[in-house]
Amino acid sequence: MAVEDKYVILGTYPNAISANAGGSGDLRKSILSFEVAAADDDGSVYRLMQINANSIISDIKIGNDAITAGTSYDIGFYDVESGAVVDKDELAATLDLSSAHASGSELSGISAVDVANRGKKVYELLGLTSTTKAVAYDLCITANTVGTAAGTITVFIEWIA
Repeated sequence: MAVEDKYVILGTYPNAISANAGGSGDLRKSILSFEVAAADDDGSVYRLMQINANSIISDIKIGNDAITAGTSYDIGFYDVESGAVVDKDELAATLDLSSAHASGSELSGISAVDVANRGKKVYELLGLTSTTKAVAYDLCITANTVGTAAGTITVFIEWIA
């Protein structure tokens, strides 16, 4: 078994679709699917994409196969350059993927964001007053309790760039 720390899809904004968002930026969406292996260990980090610190994450939905005993996954941010954790559960904490979540029953990937903070830029969610420290962050899923079976995780991300 091994602790994984890998980009699930290489590149920034994979599968992105842009649309006009009323002059406040481009609305972008990504759909990412990746496999969790039965051999992956607790603490594995699945790097979904790089996101600009000035972006606003409007929605994240998580669909998945049932991952036996996969009871704790977080969604948050890591430093692009060093790979170090910035805040691993800023957006969602202890998501239970041990049961399947199909179309219409996806989990919220922004469940840890208070309603009053929805619409804030990434750097503001992280408690920063500017983007001087980092221009972008890795948006990641961290497996605290990865589980004992393989399965597919699909992530639907919507943000304003």
